[in-house]
Amino acid sequence: MGAPLQVAAIVVRVLSQLWKKPTVAVNHCVAHIEMGRIVTGADDPVVLYVSGGNTQVIALLKARESCN
Repeated sequence: MGAPLQVAAIVVRVLSQLWKKPTVAVNHCVAHIEMGRIVTGADDPVVLYVSGGNTQVIALLKARESCN
């Protein structure tokens, strides 16, 4: 993990403890796909995800379930 991400992770952990709130890990790629699914109302979207060096064609067959 790069230095900026390490600093952000430390800040998040400290704020989480100070505010007594849980830290929730989020998959950035999946978050974009889920937002697109919600906005468009698509049940089983096929997504072209292009982000810098990370390019993927992804088929989401069902909504991800909560981790709780």
